[in-house]
Amino acid sequence: MRGFFTMSYTITNEIIDIDQQIEIIKMKRQNMKEYEEQFIHHKSIEHFYECIKELNPEDNFLISKIYSKGRDTVISLNSIIFDSTYPPNTPTLKKLIDHLSVNLEYHKNICESAYKAVEKRIHELEFYEWSILEMINICKYICADIDQISDILNLLKQTKTYRLQKGTLQMDDIDPIMKPSTTIQNNYNAPIQQSMIQSGHNNTMSVNQIYNQALQ
Repeated sequence: MRGFFTMSYTITNEIIDIDQQIEIIKMKRQNMKEYEEQFIHHKSIEHFYECIKELNPEDNFLISKIYSKGRDTVISLNSIIFDSTYPPNTPTLKKLIDHLSVNLEYHKNICESAYKAVEKRIHELEFYEWSILEMINICKYICADIDQISDILNLLKQTKTYRLQKGTLQMDDIDPIMKPSTTIQNNYNAPIQQSMIQSGHNNTMSVNQIYNQALQ
């Protein structure tokens, strides 16, 4: 069993609360659990498969995907969100975003393709079983949740923490104090400067000697 980890992904001052945004993403796991329960309800209580058995084999196979693909998506997303926000797996903000972004797009495409194909076919057949319509709506909610997570990830990509870890921003750009100075401030009085110039490149006189000479 995995241990419980808490950590902050923020490594510099930010306008937005990075950790709060990640918590919003984590909360989507609860949505996925509820969606899965609804899919199971439509299969076991509403007898979804009984509703479509009168269809020809091709339509039966196509429409059954609203359950199989939809439920597979929520199970996968629940696991992916957990894995992507589990610090030992993704110890930096960049790793979290990169890991989650790829998986989100993949699973959204599967879910969206499935419900659109089913929605199109039941309209053609004028076959409007309640459980089918409800599972289509669940798939739309899933895709909306994925879009919201993607929006959060896009926001997090604008943070200094992410850009530092990606290498598109340097620490010098954030804190000029850390940037080595390329200019030398010369605060010597004019007579001292003149004495140093006249002494030549190999001058071995001390600063005090030069200063005393300038006062004579």
